[in-house]
Amino acid sequence: MGLSDFNDEVTMTNQQKVKAAVYLHAVLRNIEQLCELDSRARSIVANSDTSVDFHIPGIQPLTLIFDHGSCTATTEPKTKPTISLVFASSKHFNSMIDGKANPIPIKGFTHIKFLTDEFMQITDRLTEFLRPTPEALKDPEFSRISTILTANVAFSALGPIARYDDHGKKNAGRIPDGNILVHVEDGPEGGALSLSQGRIRPISALMSFDSIETAQGILSGELDSFACLGKSRLKIRGRIAMIDNLNKLLGQVQTYLA
Repeated sequence: MGLSDFNDEVTMTNQQKVKAAVYLHAVLRNIEQLCELDSRARSIVANSDTSVDFHIPGIQPLTLIFDHGSCTATTEPKTKPTISLVFASSKHFNSMIDGKANPIPIKGFTHIKFLTDEFMQITDRLTEFLRPTPEALKDPEFSRISTILTANVAFSALGPIARYDDHGKKNAGRIPDGNILVHVEDGPEGGALSLSQGRIRPISALMSFDSIETAQGILSGELDSFACLGKSRLKIRGRIAMIDNLNKLLGQVQTYLA
């Protein structure tokens, strides 16, 4: 193996790690908010009293705790999880996400049915919102939930990208310390790079969307952010350097979610 081949392999391995971290800590953890927003999701796990641990080498573990219609995502170790899933590598986890591999259960063999039934159903429901059809988006309530979850996934993905991706580390390193408030009229609010829902103080910079539709369009790439700035559909204030490098990180998100 030549040096270039070795470097390519290292790059591919690192990309697998970033993708796994994004899917674990940005996508799967948003099952928590899915259950808050969507009645069908709540009904799927209405009778569930189950916790699932995910362990991937080199990535902070995540636990999803299902409690009769609700879901709590936590990185705090749970002493007695119902099910513990271990993955040999980031690639193994990503293959599971793609439906090409199975996890390795080290605890909870008698509860595997939950993974093949309720858990599969609720991840399918999450996918409906994150990859919506044009027909589904005609429903205002579906569109609202889809935008909230899409925004939450996009901004939640910034942490893993800033932590593990080489370009992400550089872009994150150019962002001065402080808080960026992301605001959507009639929508969710959160901070980045570590996501914190709700208002935060002090605010160093503000990115404000004038509507759910504008946020959906920009995050999906259907609307041009510069055009929206010109029409005041997107407003930015405060330390512009923070917003500029935040946008560069956001531009990397679809690389790992495609």
